[in-house]
Amino acid sequence: MILFLKKLPPIFFLAVILALINHFFFKQFLFLKNLEYYLNDFLFPMIFIPAIFLIRQQLNLTKLTKPDFFFIFAFCVVFSIWFELILPIFQPLSTGDSYDVLAYFLGGITLHISSKFSKPAI
Repeated sequence: MILFLKKLPPIFFLAVILALINHFFFKQFLFLKNLEYYLNDFLFPMIFIPAIFLIRQQLNLTKLTKPDFFFIFAFCVVFSIWFELILPIFQPLSTGDSYDVLAYFLGGITLHISSKFSKPAI
């Protein structure tokens, strides 16, 4: 398990820490309520994509050492379609929001830029 965690990029751990702070700290401040949701959407690609990519590596489904632009972009498109188009139809408490889509893609771009500067952990 520790070896698995060592292969995740630093942005993953930073995003997890920010998500925990967002969940436990920002909820107490009503004026930050909208920021809380958009920050979650921004951080989601930085947490989910590296984890899925590492699982794909462990299963030998990819020979890449880190997610490329197309992989990140494809997952951001899938997140956007699923969470902003399909889920609001079937989940009454869920809402489709174009700012969420923007947050997914900004998170994906941040992940892509940070992966350019981080060494691959093979």
